[in-house]
This record gives sequence, C-alpha cells and structure tokens, in this order.
Amino acid sequence: MSGMRIDRHLAGSFLAGAAPALLVLLGLFSFIGLTEELEDVGRGSFAASDAIVIVLMSLPVRIIELGPVSALMGTLIGLGTLANHQEIIVLRAAGLSPWRLAAPLAAAAVALAVAILLMQGMLVPGIERETARLHAKAAKGAGDAIWLHGERSFVRITGGVSGRTLSGVEIHELDTQYGLERTLQAEHAEVLADGRWLLQDVRETTLVSGPPVESTRAGRYWQSPFSREQTETLVVPVEALSLGELRRLIGVLAANGLDTHRYRVLFWQQLGIPVGLLGMAMLGLPLLLGPVRATPIAQRVALGALTGLFFYLVEQLSGHGAVIYRLNPVITTIGPDLLLLAAALLLVSRAEQHQTLMLAWRRLRLGGARTRTYTPDEGRH
Repeated sequence: MSGMRIDRHLAGSFLAGAAPALLVLLGLFSFIGLTEELEDVGRGSFAASDAIVIVLMSLPVRIIELGPVSALMGTLIGLGTLANHQEIIVLRAAGLSPWRLAAPLAAAAVALAVAILLMQGMLVPGIERETARLHAKAAKGAGDAIWLHGERSFVRITGGVSGRTLSGVEIHELDTQYGLERTLQAEHAEVLADGRWLLQDVRETTLVSGPPVESTRAGRYWQSPFSREQTETLVVPVEALSLGELRRLIGVLAANGLDTHRYRVLFWQQLGIPVGLLGMAMLGLPLLLGPVRATPIAQRVALGALTGLFFYLVEQLSGHGAVIYRLNPVITTIGPDLLLLAAALLLVSRAEQHQTLMLAWRRLRLGGARTRTYTPDEGRH
C-alpha cells in the first residue's frame, strides 16, 4: 500500500469515527436545547415552530462547540477499529512510526479546524441574529429603517447593521410629560456588552426651554433602556462574533479608551478552538498504541466523552475566571489548548522512542543469534 493510500485510509477512518460521534452528541444536545426552547412557547408570539427552527439553526454553533470532543472520539473509534483488526500493528511492523501515523490525523484535524473557523465567521453571526429575532421579535420595520422603542425613547436606524455596529442612528428621548427632550444623531454606534452604546460622530440637539441647542462630539456613551432581548434582535451576541469582528471591535474600544478585557478573552477563546481540536485528535493516537487498543468500542466512546467533557469544563472555568478575576486572556483561554496539544505531542514522542528502542533491541537479538559460533564439542551434542 502506497504512502498516499495509507494517509487516505487513516484520515478516512478518523473522519468515519468522528462523524457518528458528532451526530450522537448533536442529537443529545439538540434534544436538551429543544426542551428548553419549548418552555417559552406561548409567551408573546413565540410558537413551537419557532422553537424547532431555533434548534435547527443552532446546529452549526453546536458543531463548533463539540468539534474537539468529536475529534478525540473519532481517533478512539475510527483508529481503534483498525487496531482491533490488527491493521495498526501491521502498519507499525511495516516501519510506520507513531509520527507517521499522526501526520494524516493532523491534516484531517487542520481541515476540520479551518471549516470551523469559516462557519464561525460566515454562518454563526447571521444565525445568532435570526435566533435572537425569533426569541424577541421586538424590532419594527418602517420601509428600510429599523425602529426600537422604550418607555421614553425611540431609536431609528437607517444605515443598517453589521455585527454589533449600527449605522445612521437617531435617538429621540422624551421627558416625563412625553414631550421631545433630546435628539442624538450618530454616524455609527457600537453596542457594548454592558448595555451602553458608544456613539461616534454625534450631533446632539437639546429641547428644554427656548430655542434648540445643538452641539457635536466625536463620541459619547448612551445608556440603552432596551432589554438584552430587544437589542439582540438587531446585533449579533458578543459570543457569536467572528475573529475579524472581535478584532475590529477591540480596536474601536481601545481607540476610545474603553476596557477591552472581556472581548480579548472571547477572541482568544475562539482562536483556541482549532488548537484544542488538533490536540484532541492527536491525544487519541498514543492511547491506541498502548493497552487501550484492545478495549471495546463502547469503552472508548465513554473514555472520549469523559475526557472531552473534562476538557470542556476546564476551558469554560478558565474563560469565566479570566473575565471575573481579570487574568491574562492568552494564558487562561488558549493556555489549556496549548497544554493539551503539548501533552499529546509528548505522548506521541514517547511512543516513537519506545518503538525505536524495541526495534533496536530486536535487531540486537537477531544480530547476536546470527553471529553465534559453535565449538566442535557443541556440534557433537
């Protein structure tokens, strides 16, 4: 079997093991998500069909979250089947080292990581916006403009929405007698996670007594009176922003002297997903080269699920800890992914060294047997 065919065989086995594991996990988490969504049926205009649509649209998001766990289970199930059929032993006997076996797994994992990044950047923002619209349905359209209304304020958006950036924003605030008190016109507005809006290139008109008073500012805050559900009918939730959108938002906030810590944590968390996926895929190989290769598939699935769940909890705890205690985003978010990848590479390296020592020992024994000489007395006996 040529090297290319071996690579395709190993990568195909990895994907064939990851696919059913991902489908099972998707079914489980989607069922849980559906039960949660059905609890809101009957509130306002939210219907059962909306709950089903939301669960179906959330599948790409769940694929991204479950990618690392599925990669580990793909290695344990797919290559574990080859190990049960003695194919891994045959390949190693033919001279393929653990690093050589790991190469097609790494290539398949990198391809999956690229696909996840593309989904995160191209599909997830639109899906999250549509999901929020189904949850709240608070935005009203008038022609091409979008209106939001609170108890004493109206917002008109004429320039469209991109990520968490609003263009062509008009804010009309009313006084206690519901008369027009202030009008704010901004070229752009960034919707911050704490409920405030950062208005840019603002023209403010105040109507209190006497003639209107106008003033201009490069930027100012506006405390939004709208609920999170109302706001997210327009903008993508912070957690769903792509790497490019997060980077741009961090730049805007930093330029205005605002705190960017939470957004940097989210940025590095997203960047760590491909690293974690690669580490999980590589971690399963050294396990299969040891006694685990004789373990039944059901036990491998349980081992992969428990390991993946533990790693997922560690990532979540480190991310929340970084936000609450203002820890270094790089160390606390992508750090666990890098440690996982380093541990997997170390285990593969140890398996490589073990195989090298075993081959050297066998050659030494064979060489000693071939060079042994017999005396005439030994020949008679």
